[in-house]
Amino acid sequence: MSENPRDFLKRLFAFSMGPLVSALISFITVPLATWLIAPEEFGKASMFSLVLSLFGLAAYLGLDQAFVREFNTAKDKRSLLLHACLPPLILSCLASVGILVFSEPLSLLLYGQSSFIGIASLALCLPLTILERFNKQVVRMQERAKLYSGLSIARQSISTLFMVGFLYWMRSFLGILIATTLASLIISLALTWMNRGLWNHSGLGLDKELLQRLLAFGLPLVPANIIGWFFAGMDRLALRTWSDFTQIGLYATGFKIAGVFLIAQSAFCTFWIPTAYRWYENKEAPEKFERVSNTVSALMCLGGILIILSRHIVILIFNSRYSAASVLVPFLIFYPILYTISETTALGIAFSRKTALTLIITVTCAIINGIGNAILVPLYGALGASVSTAIAYLAFFWLRTVLSSLVWIKMEARRHAVNIAILAIGAFLSLLEADGFNFFVFLAETGLCGVLLFYNRKVLFPLLHLFCQKHG
Repeated sequence: MSENPRDFLKRLFAFSMGPLVSALISFITVPLATWLIAPEEFGKASMFSLVLSLFGLAAYLGLDQAFVREFNTAKDKRSLLLHACLPPLILSCLASVGILVFSEPLSLLLYGQSSFIGIASLALCLPLTILERFNKQVVRMQERAKLYSGLSIARQSISTLFMVGFLYWMRSFLGILIATTLASLIISLALTWMNRGLWNHSGLGLDKELLQRLLAFGLPLVPANIIGWFFAGMDRLALRTWSDFTQIGLYATGFKIAGVFLIAQSAFCTFWIPTAYRWYENKEAPEKFERVSNTVSALMCLGGILIILSRHIVILIFNSRYSAASVLVPFLIFYPILYTISETTALGIAFSRKTALTLIITVTCAIINGIGNAILVPLYGALGASVSTAIAYLAFFWLRTVLSSLVWIKMEARRHAVNIAILAIGAFLSLLEADGFNFFVFLAETGLCGVLLFYNRKVLFPLLHLFCQKHG
C-alpha cells in the first residue's frame, strides 16, 4: 500500500523529535561547558570521541548495515541479530583488552598526558557502543518512532547531567569522558532489557547461509570503513600533528555549532533508510525517491545559508575564547548537509548490494582530504581543516550520486548542483570577514538566501501548504 505524504511527514516528525530535543539539550550544555573548561581540554575530549566513533566503522565489519538491509526479509529476527552482532562484539572486547595493555603510549598519543581513566573509559565504551548500536537498529527498523525518540532524549539528558556535574567537579576533559561512559552503560543495559526477547538465543545454532549473506554485504564495506576512519578523522589527526589542542578545541566547537545539521542528518537518516528499503521492496515509483531527494536538498541548503547568516549571533553564547570558531562553521556544515542529501541519491548502491563501490568512493575522498589537510592545516590551522573537509565531502556527494545512478535509476542532479553552488558561494563569502562582522558580506549572503528560496519555490511551497493544512 502506497504511503501518502501526510503519513510520511507524521513518521518523520515522530523520528525527529528525539534528535531535535537532544540537540536543544546539547545546544544549552555545550556553551555552559565552554565556561567550565579551556579549549585545549575540549580538544582532548574530542580525540576520545574521534577514536570511539571511528573505531566502530571498522569494528562493525559492515554487519550493522547488513542487519538493516536484511531486516525486512529475515523471517527469524533473533537469528539475524545474533549473526550480525556477535562478531563485532567479540572484536570490540579484544580491542578493549589491547587498549588496556598499551594504555600508557595510547594515552600520550590521544591526550598528550598519562591518564588511565581516559584509557579505561575508552576500553569500556567500545563494547557498549556495539550493544547500543544494534539495539537501536532493532528499534529503528521496527519503526517504533516514539520509543526511538524517547531513548535519544533520555541518553542526551543522562549524558548532560553527568557531564555538567563532573565538569564542575573536575574541570578537565576527564569529566566529559566519564559522563559519556556512564551514559553509554545505562542506555546499553536499558536497551538490551527492552529487546530481551530478541537477545534470547536459546535453541539457535549457526546459520552458515545467513552469515555468508551478511558478510557478503558487509565485508566489502570493511576496507572502506577503515579508510573512512582516516577520512572522517583526518581533520583532527592533522590538527594534532601540525597544530595544537587549542585549534582542535576551536574545531570541535565549530562542529558543535554545525551540530544542528548533524542532528538533522541523524533524524532524517534514522527515518529514511528503513522507509527507503520498504519502498524498494514494495516497488514504489522512482519519482517518489526523487521527490524526497529534491525536498531534502532544498531544506538542508536553505538551513545551511541561515546558519551562515546567524553564525556571529550563535557564537556570542560561547566564551570569548571560542569566538574564532565562527569562521569555521560555514565550511563544517558541508559534511552533514552533503552526507544527508547523498543518502537520498546513493540508494542504488545498497539496493543493488554493490557495496564494493563504497571503497572507490572512500579511497578517493580520503586522498582528497589528506592532500587538502597536508596543504592547508600547517598554514591555516582549524580553518584549513574545515575547508579541506568541505572539499572532500563535495567529492563524496558527487561520487555517491554518480555511481548509484550507474547501478539503479539516474536521478536528476541539476537542482542539487545549483543548491550546493549557492551554499558554497555563501561559505567563501565568509572568508572576506577579516575583522569580524561585515555588513556587505551579510547583505550578499541574505541575497543568496533569497535566490535559494526562489529557485526551490516549487519544492518548498507545496511542503509549506501541506504543513499548514495539517496544523490549520
